[in-house]
Amino acid sequence: MEKKVPGILQRVLKKGLRKKDADRYDSDQELDVASLDDAEIVTSAVITPDGTEVGHAPVLDIDGINVELIPSTTPGHYHLYIDKVMSWPKYEQLLRALYNAGIIEYEFLQLSIKRKGSQIRLPWIKKEMSEEDRRVREVREKLRADPTFPDALLMEKDFSVRLREQIRLQMAKEELESQPKVKSFDPFDWD
Repeated sequence: MEKKVPGILQRVLKKGLRKKDADRYDSDQELDVASLDDAEIVTSAVITPDGTEVGHAPVLDIDGINVELIPSTTPGHYHLYIDKVMSWPKYEQLLRALYNAGIIEYEFLQLSIKRKGSQIRLPWIKKEMSEEDRRVREVREKLRADPTFPDALLMEKDFSVRLREQIRLQMAKEELESQPKVKSFDPFDWD
């Protein structure tokens, strides 16, 4: 079997599980950093190719709950199903935490709170996007791909509102520019 760590980020790998009690949650025993060939553990720590730690990306151990991650009809987008029943206040708390961590977008959070529940399309239903939504997504994806652009800014309410306003203005400008030019009336032009 080919060894490949899931995901696209480079994470810190460790070894040492065979040490007594190293895999217990209450163990504070430090494991050794390892190469892919020797590793037994993948961590949430994300590193650059030169080994500099730059932050964390979730790596979760979910026990006793069925979880499914389904690709949406938009490439690079996913729908997560977690079979865990919770009250609306607990679910709202989870949604806010996911938004604050940059996992879900502001619009999804706001609509879920307004509806007192979240909604996603069934896996076989393709999203029909307006031109405005298509442009917003295109700009967001370009910004996400830019390593110099702070991800946190994409999640801010004001950024989302300003981005939509700018796109609406651009679309209105394009609409005006596409209109046929009306020849102005010149009272001295008798031709």
